[in-house]
Amino acid sequence: MIWLRQLYIVGIHTDVGKTHFSAAFCKAFSYTYFKLLQAGSPTDEQRVKELSPHTQILPSALTLRTAASPHIGYKYENLTYNGLHLKIPQSDRLLIELAGGLFTPLDNTHTFFDYILANPRPIIVVGRYYLGCINHILLTLHALQNMPILALVMLKDSKDIYRDEIDEFVCSYTKIPLVHIESYTTQNLDSIANRLAHKLRPYIQELL
Repeated sequence: MIWLRQLYIVGIHTDVGKTHFSAAFCKAFSYTYFKLLQAGSPTDEQRVKELSPHTQILPSALTLRTAASPHIGYKYENLTYNGLHLKIPQSDRLLIELAGGLFTPLDNTHTFFDYILANPRPIIVVGRYYLGCINHILLTLHALQNMPILALVMLKDSKDIYRDEIDEFVCSYTKIPLVHIESYTTQNLDSIANRLAHKLRPYIQELL
């Protein structure tokens, strides 16, 4: 069996910057982008294409029209799929972005956490700074404690309050490597990707 370099991008919550990070990671390490399940539009594939035009993008395993939790699309679009059977492409150097947070429903029975348990891969957890983020970070990392967590990546913003104090507590409590990524546009993606590569490389050697 050929060992493929693949990893999951998991968020501590919805809209924390998973796609923003994913585009920079793919640029930094020449990875292909794959969104396991897309709900609604515009799609995350479109966003990655805007941010990193040269990144290879594979079609999602499933695309729902409903811009809501997938179990809602499952119901209102009259679908009958088993989320645990969604296929990951047999591609080397593949980044797999999941939707929402770790316990977001995948269908009417399973969550993305169930999918990870059934289809294990190394994981990078992504978050940002907001009131309650420590709770979301710790709950996510605790649920994944028996899985290979490579790093926690936090999106930085000039409006962040108490970022250093949050980082200090999270690092002390979890002992998980913490890396920052800044907001960026297509114009400064190269410099952001280079900095990200420098910071993340020590923690993802198995994927290089």
